[in-house]
Amino acid sequence: MTIFSCSIFPGPSKPEIIVELEEMPLEDPIISNPQWDPGGDYIYFICWNFEDTNIVQAICRTDPEGKGVEVVKRVKGSSLLCEVAPVGNRLAYWEKETMEDGNISWGADMLVITDLEGEIIDTIHTYESDVYAHFSKVSDSIIYVIFPYEGLRRYNLNSGQYELILAHNFEVRSFPLNFDLFPGDTAVVVMDTIFSFTSNSRTGLPIKDCNHYSDCTVNQTDPRYIAFTGCQPADSLIKRTSEQIMLLDVLADTMTMLDATPRDTKYTEYQSVNSPEFSPDGNSIVYKVFRDQAGWQGFEIGIMKEVLYN
Repeated sequence: MTIFSCSIFPGPSKPEIIVELEEMPLEDPIISNPQWDPGGDYIYFICWNFEDTNIVQAICRTDPEGKGVEVVKRVKGSSLLCEVAPVGNRLAYWEKETMEDGNISWGADMLVITDLEGEIIDTIHTYESDVYAHFSKVSDSIIYVIFPYEGLRRYNLNSGQYELILAHNFEVRSFPLNFDLFPGDTAVVVMDTIFSFTSNSRTGLPIKDCNHYSDCTVNQTDPRYIAFTGCQPADSLIKRTSEQIMLLDVLADTMTMLDATPRDTKYTEYQSVNSPEFSPDGNSIVYKVFRDQAGWQGFEIGIMKEVLYN
């Protein structure tokens, strides 16, 4: 795998909350992983809560300044994640459905593909709940789906066919099993390893002092940088660096810890930073963060700008 470099270095940034609990379209909401649209104009996320015995959910979006949350589509099932294609006009989310075979029935996840306005285009049966998916970096008709005990499959929306492109029995230490693709779909980073699709090589990442992490994102404008959250120190089974984003420079073998929680709030505690996502221009990271305040508890959406600068 070739990783290109330029004279970009970690820069100062101040974390901001762009979508607060009070702005969510549902009461007592839980939100999914925020996702940028291809132009960086909107940030999409799933917002959901429990209402009696039902789960009420919606696909939502806001602009990067957090000027208003818009409900794009009400959805059913148990959609906890969403994924926006970096090219084209596609969005994916998960629905739980019941599969039947004679007298036998079981639950299975179905990946629903829509345009960015919520109109359904296609569906994919994954037949397993513990999966994570990413659209191709070069085609909105290709989706990569990772299966913990099998590896990575590529699904073609045009042909409707799955292809196993990386056979690997991943040890599941976090759910769902997160990964991200490099530009041009040349490689994938999962757990603590980069798997190249062009040379079939494997590169261990120098994630120092971490037993494992929960989420990762590759900077598509300069893929030497990979951001991680949820670091669990190797010498502890409990403590996590839950208020920081780890910015790894793969070429320089350096790690920069970025404080991702606001510090100018007197009565509010922020923690559990996760689901980071680089903006299309590579200079901002959006993420979700847990707010703990008397009378208000739940995830909000934060952003760090000027993460990289010349």
